[in-house]
Amino acid sequence: MVGVSSASRIAIIGEGKMAYDCLRRAVKLGGVAVPVLVTRIADDPASRRLAAFCGTHSVEVVDTHDPNSTHALHSIQMADPHAIFNINGFSILKDELISLPRLGVVNFHNGPLPRYAGLNIPTWVIWNGESRHGVTWHFVDQGIDTGDVIAQAMFDIDERETAATLTMKCIVHGIDMFDDVLNSVLSGQGPRRKQMAERTYYRGKDIPNDRFIDLAWPAWRIDRLVRSLNFHPFPSLLGYPRLRLDDSFINLRVAEVRE
Repeated sequence: MVGVSSASRIAIIGEGKMAYDCLRRAVKLGGVAVPVLVTRIADDPASRRLAAFCGTHSVEVVDTHDPNSTHALHSIQMADPHAIFNINGFSILKDELISLPRLGVVNFHNGPLPRYAGLNIPTWVIWNGESRHGVTWHFVDQGIDTGDVIAQAMFDIDERETAATLTMKCIVHGIDMFDDVLNSVLSGQGPRRKQMAERTYYRGKDIPNDRFIDLAWPAWRIDRLVRSLNFHPFPSLLGYPRLRLDDSFINLRVAEVRE
């Protein structure tokens, strides 16, 4: 890797497919060691695959929900990484952790910062009717999704995109960018730019109409709400759209617009 010392070390925080693929790429690229992974090992195939890979490549696994915990901080500090990569990790990283690596902490965000900061971004993108979307690798500072941008990629959104399919597109694009981002950070010579454009931030409570479908809405609006909350085959992270029936309601998972 250009500009990267053979003694370069990184720590990774994260879980699932993206953490696994980026860890595997870092290990197999050469020129960098990954002495520690902070993750949550659950009873699922992705977690077991991640743990098995660490076991065969001398990567210490810190099994915790909280990367800011005393155990995680100690393991990272002992590994003395040049940089930390937060990849599909969902905790807000605190100052003590951010200050550990000399080259900084890097985060993957599934939105085109500074637009679409916050959580569950594919949901808001679909609800807003965007035709293009993007992902961002950026440095972590004391704010939330406010650090300097290292790299960004934009791509088209399909007409029938769901939160699940758009999330997977974000992951694929983020993994494809990882090699260049890793090299950029560890060489200390890569680009970084301030987030100067208008910022938007989304939270779970921003879901329109408390997830209830208004039958007076046009069909396209109902369809957007359903697709924006469709994480199938995974559980919906924000709950399902709801249709009121007298004094009760039903959850909807899919909808179809017919001419």
